[in-house]
Amino acid sequence: MKLKVIEDSLGNIWLLNYRILYKYDAISRKPITWMKLPQTDPAMTSGTITHSKDASVIWILNGTSLYKIIPLKKAIVKQEEMPYQAAAVWFDGSTYLWLSFWTQYLCRYNMG
Repeated sequence: MKLKVIEDSLGNIWLLNYRILYKYDAISRKPITWMKLPQTDPAMTSGTITHSKDASVIWILNGTSLYKIIPLKKAIVKQEEMPYQAAAVWFDGSTYLWLSFWTQYLCRYNMG
């Protein structure tokens, strides 16, 4: 499994390994299991992760599932199924997520 790592705008380090989201604890210098995502088909691609500009939302595209996670609530508040497996996801700094899929499609997702 590949490990995906991001640093949000508040300086938090997030790590995603298949379906486990970790938050790096600077005091212990270790990643802490923060949340387990719902089970997905193991044949699907491992997830990709990004965050909103103000770090109030983490977006994870894992296989064909798109998760909206609110870190302050430590909860998945939205899950949607995408038509294809994820290759990458990124936030453009305004109101859109950009999703690329292994099928060579690029989609714009309105976060609003």
